[in-house]
Amino acid sequence: MNRRHAPRSMMVLLLVSAAVSSVPSDGWTLSVEEAYRAIPHRRTMFDPAAAQMDAAERAFLVELFALVDRAVTARVEQLVALQARRAISDTAYDDILGGLKRLDIPPRLRHIQQLVVDAILEQRTFLAQWRAHVERGDRAAPAIAGDPLVDSSSQKLRAAYDELMALYPQEPPQNWKALFDYLCALDFV
Repeated sequence: MNRRHAPRSMMVLLLVSAAVSSVPSDGWTLSVEEAYRAIPHRRTMFDPAAAQMDAAERAFLVELFALVDRAVTARVEQLVALQARRAISDTAYDDILGGLKRLDIPPRLRHIQQLVVDAILEQRTFLAQWRAHVERGDRAAPAIAGDPLVDSSSQKLRAAYDELMALYPQEPPQNWKALFDYLCALDFV
């Protein structure tokens, strides 16, 4: 959720490019920790035991953040494959989006869930467009910085973070960091 789009997106592509050489050609998946290291981003875990919110909201956020971690991993896997000029399936997004839609959503968090779903859908669309470039044999990768889908996704994730911070001003510092880290890691920029 860095305000300077070009530097972070360029850094992500450089780091992803560096990871490409060590990626097996098939059957490869990243762990969540590897995905966070590849982008790179700090990963602060949400601490439900320390959370000051109601139990239903706490349970929802635990599940939401687990799915956000999976979405971060799916995006990094897609980026690695696309940088290697390999088109891979994006079916992981079907499971992630299905999981997000099946969550038991507390009323105060419905908009947060929708913002995250919409952001992931926009990222998936951007990656599908990139995959189409690869499948056509285009040499140039699409620009991440300034892409309307990437920018819109980023705005949604920032809005979700702002809403969470407004809802939970009483949370301990670790959970504030976690709220930021999950959504920022999911953000392309």
